[in-house]
Amino acid sequence: MKKTYHIIMTIIGFVGITISTTLLSSCLDENSKDKLLEYKAYNTATNLYINSVGNLYNYIGGNSNSQGIQGTYRGVYDYNTFTTDEAILPTRGGDWYDGGFWQDLYMHKWTSTDKALLDTWNYLYKVIGLCNHSLAEIEYNKNLLNDSEYNEYTAEVKGMRAMFYFYIMDMFGNVPLS
Repeated sequence: MKKTYHIIMTIIGFVGITISTTLLSSCLDENSKDKLLEYKAYNTATNLYINSVGNLYNYIGGNSNSQGIQGTYRGVYDYNTFTTDEAILPTRGGDWYDGGFWQDLYMHKWTSTDKALLDTWNYLYKVIGLCNHSLAEIEYNKNLLNDSEYNEYTAEVKGMRAMFYFYIMDMFGNVPLS
């Protein structure tokens, strides 16, 4: 009797699990609100602006850890400020030593193997590449825009790209422009 009861309860359990997973599987379907299909990202003039022009402004401040142009995480600001007499971070004991990073900046001892310098180079060219991609998207979806919008959008992106080219040329000198 006990064995029969156990078998029946096991069968009921399996049937219950099967029915519940079949009926409740729609609960697991995702309708993600944070992702946008590419064709929808550029399907109107407003979406084209938001996703090809407006998103570039996110990179002025950096994409993480407040790095970037005006951030203080070893970005453009640090290289333009701490390599001059404008600012200095004095090291007292172990405070602000950071492996000698700040001293090397102030004393102009950085090298081409400096990871922070390489990260800044990559960051600036990343944004230039994003600007080029935005210009290509605007050109491809030109039919959504009137002449005034097209001129405004392209001028805005070209201005942003010029600003990042300025920073990269200011920091590294003669750099490739394409």
